[in-house]
Amino acid sequence: MRLCCNDMAAITACSNPLGEGALKQLPDLLDRLRGLGLTPMVGECVFGAHPTGRERAEELMKLYRDDRVRAIFDISGGDLS
Repeated sequence: MRLCCNDMAAITACSNPLGEGALKQLPDLLDRLRGLGLTPMVGECVFGAHPTGRERAEELMKLYRDDRVRAIFDISGGDLS
């Protein structure tokens, strides 16, 4: 599948919660995606309290089912996914 201009790219965190440093870099990531012509969308598990594994899985599946989302980027670690 090829991404096109204005395609929606979802950002999620399926593993370890993001640290403060990573969260500070999020605006730069969103700007870079916009610079590539994509429309970024930040998932609910990126911010807030530590979501459970079930909550992270439900969010990922919600993103897969969303016909508007053409790409999903997991910006978390990998220990808990």
